[in-house]
Amino acid sequence: MNAEATTLPDAAADASVSSHVVNRDTVEQVKVEYLDGVDDIVSNAPGRVKVEYLATESQEEEPNKNWQESNKISQDPQRQVRLDGLNKFCTQKDLKALLKKLDIDGVHRLKKVPNQAYCFIYFQTPEARFAAEKMLDGYKWKGRALSVLQATPLDPDRFIKRHREAEERSGLPDAKRAAMDTGCSREHAAAIERTVADVVAPLHRLPYAEQLEKKQSAMYKILRTLPIEMQRAARASPADQRPAWAFEWLSAERLREARGLPCPVEPVVPSPLERGYRNKCEFHCGLDAAGNACVGFTLGQAKLGVHVLGDVSEVPSVSPHMIAAAARVQSFVASSRFPVFDKVSNVGFWRLLTARQAFHCGEPPQMLLMVSVQVGEAEATEVEAEFERLAAHLQATPLQPPALLSLVALQSDGPGETANSGDIKLVFGDAYLQERILDMTFRISPFAFFQVNSGGAECLCSLLRSHCGITESTVLLDVCCGTGTLSLSMASAVRRVIGVELNEAAVQDAKVNAELNGITNATFIAQKAETATRNVLDGLSPLEKANLVAIVDPPRAGLHPDVLKALRACSPLRRILYVSCHAPSFVQNAVALCRPTSLKFRGEPFSPKRAFPVDLFPHTDKCEVVVLLERSITTTDCATGVSSAESATVINEPAGTVPTGRSAELLQRACNASQGAKPDHHSDVSEPILKTEAGELKATE
Repeated sequence: MNAEATTLPDAAADASVSSHVVNRDTVEQVKVEYLDGVDDIVSNAPGRVKVEYLATESQEEEPNKNWQESNKISQDPQRQVRLDGLNKFCTQKDLKALLKKLDIDGVHRLKKVPNQAYCFIYFQTPEARFAAEKMLDGYKWKGRALSVLQATPLDPDRFIKRHREAEERSGLPDAKRAAMDTGCSREHAAAIERTVADVVAPLHRLPYAEQLEKKQSAMYKILRTLPIEMQRAARASPADQRPAWAFEWLSAERLREARGLPCPVEPVVPSPLERGYRNKCEFHCGLDAAGNACVGFTLGQAKLGVHVLGDVSEVPSVSPHMIAAAARVQSFVASSRFPVFDKVSNVGFWRLLTARQAFHCGEPPQMLLMVSVQVGEAEATEVEAEFERLAAHLQATPLQPPALLSLVALQSDGPGETANSGDIKLVFGDAYLQERILDMTFRISPFAFFQVNSGGAECLCSLLRSHCGITESTVLLDVCCGTGTLSLSMASAVRRVIGVELNEAAVQDAKVNAELNGITNATFIAQKAETATRNVLDGLSPLEKANLVAIVDPPRAGLHPDVLKALRACSPLRRILYVSCHAPSFVQNAVALCRPTSLKFRGEPFSPKRAFPVDLFPHTDKCEVVVLLERSITTTDCATGVSSAESATVINEPAGTVPTGRSAELLQRACNASQGAKPDHHSDVSEPILKTEAGELKATE
């Protein structure tokens, strides 16, 4: 066994030896030898103690021995077979039961290849393999005759070869292997090999038309997982509830016709700008591969002990104005008396440069720079003076190309705070910038969420407006509204806009944006979406609920479960437009919105009707997608008691007409009962409601 000995020096002389062995839960053995007299140890006299950490066989030798044996078997053709003729849906558990039934012994490992009609069996000895082959070859199992073939041994260098082939196909310089030869870690060498453009814009080597094709295929692949996830949830439900999952859009015939897609998927809407389209970039401060101060994008991962930065000048998504601003700040940081930040050690002053740029407000464009620093033990006067020097450096000569600069500073006290937390100080210029979208002006503060592609945001707003089915009676609920870009662009065509957003700065921007554009029918709430959504829905009048349309634009993680339940429970809500920057998150949320009604998920289920991919991120593998979800009452609503025929009477009123008599009564009853409210006999029903264009809200299932 291996032993690691440590001697703790102390004043002592040769003496008798007392030895103790301690077994720490069989993880390791610690042998302590007291090299001084026992009496001296008992009386706490100083002495020399020798400690040996003895690794047990179960900790080191056994796993290594098992791995070597497993590797030896995988390369020995005499101890492995390929078993063909299986049902491709059978599992490892089924195969183990078969081997047990036939009393086949000496099996070392069994590997079933997913969705294939064969498996690999590895045996401890050649004799066990030959005995099993006689029993399995020709055996009829589940109506199929099994056959045993000789398996091809695994190549021990397969992972190395696969990696080298990928490197050769990429056409990149083989700097990583050279760097590793000099003693660099694998992670550090990999970071040196990659260019910033390869990390930030992985598709930049492809023509834009090919990028769109790639994103279209990726969107097909992701959306095809929605029926699979629905089927998986159905199998997990009790047997007596599974018939409720038999939706028309999930039928085998429908999925075959649609090639597995849950709804029609439109072609990807291209970005108006292919290069230099980002209106916000975050540049980290650190060191490049040569050890020089750099303001750029990260090449390595801090969690792996690598924080290498690269220059941004070759990144196609960054505008020339931002590249010039980053270079100007980098030249100052390189000569600053304060060090750049190191993510690995959490030490340093200069942490992050956030740049925001307006694209549609004239030339030269406005640019708001926010520099984030970790003050630590630096004196306030020193920090103030450093900001003033940075301001002078930025304003000394115009950028090329020129831009109207503003600078704010964000100060944090220590490594426990993120680069986006702390106190903001205006150094010069304005603390915000303005951008125009569809002839509307939007104020954007440093922390506010705004679509990173201004031209793409205009395409997104136009698409939403054309498929919302909005009328002058519509109440538009915008969940995760940010600065209100999407909902304010439609405010003039609807009765009321209600926006919900957690970020208070973004809500303040949204309110200012409404004032800037003369919009008086918009309300914005700074609160968690899961709390605010339910409160907003509970506070709407019956007529407002009947004309409700929801737009949700959540972060990458998707909507909170409570938001999904609140939207489903609002029975009059018939249409949701889900704007997703991460399609897999939409799939998970869609399962909650589309699953059958239950005590946990109240309200009729939605179904996907159409998907519209929008490319807001050229040269990356990311793609925005808008999915239209609709529902209609096809049976008697248990919450309202309104039948589908009665509901259709209300929904199918001619556009612009005022519902009276039975129609108004049914509408009032449905809206009140859906939230457990008492009928309001004094409610105003004189306003036009549910103006449908070509039966927008008719039952479609």
